Amino acid sequence: MLKNGTSDSGKDWFAVGDYKKFPNEVGGMDTALPEEVAGKMKILLTEYNVMKEKNLKISWTFM
Repeated sequence: MLKNGTSDSGKDWFAVGDYKKFPNEVGGMDTALPEEVAGKMKILLTEYNVMKEKNLKISWTFM
């Protein structure tokens, strides 16, 4: 939703509404490879959904 209708959304390589297609880094830190993202998101959401008290603290154990 954040990128829909932006200049990025018209780029062939940009995956609006899907997980990334290319490796990247954020703040000098490596991120999950594109082929790992779906599995890591599933783990993240599963862990979040079983939490009794919801919060936005990130668990770095699976990254």
